[in-house]
Amino acid sequence: VLHLEPTVFAEKENKSMFNLELSMVSLKKIVDEELLKEGQFKSIQYLGNIVVIGVFEADLDIKKYVSVLERIDKMAKRILELNIAVGIGRVCSNLSLLSHSYSEAKEAIGYKVIYGASSIINIDEIEPKSKKDYFYNDNEIEQIIRMIKLGKKEELQNSISSFINTLKKGDISMAQLRITLMTFLTELYK
Repeated sequence: VLHLEPTVFAEKENKSMFNLELSMVSLKKIVDEELLKEGQFKSIQYLGNIVVIGVFEADLDIKKYVSVLERIDKMAKRILELNIAVGIGRVCSNLSLLSHSYSEAKEAIGYKVIYGASSIINIDEIEPKSKKDYFYNDNEIEQIIRMIKLGKKEELQNSISSFINTLKKGDISMAQLRITLMTFLTELYK
């Protein structure tokens, strides 16, 4: 699922909302014309944005779509004077997972603060999917807290190093890391 969101007009930020809506209709037409050459897709306007559902046969198809999206981005700037941010969700093999892909595409748009207002952001490149679900080990956190209360400085450093190495080897996303660290801090404050 691709999520195209207007960020700002390239040259004139004071354009009216009416012009923005007209620009989005024109952008949808450009998207439809450009993606028609690349394969099966369906695009809709949804809440002021454009959502594209594409059918991919292989990972190479995604790379072709990205090059087409770059072309669309340039056309939007040149013709419509519109900057767009594009979020790309993960490929799903089941229709029931389509809503997750859409959520990931919207989440990818959130990274436009880092990558720029006019950018194409693939969530798979930003947050690679973990090979396995990671759950932190309660014993490691308990060990660190025990070392803080009763242990020596060297034992505490070893426990913390072990915990950090576990996190590094865990192949976890930033969201999972935040949850683990918040859990650790909560246990620490108790």
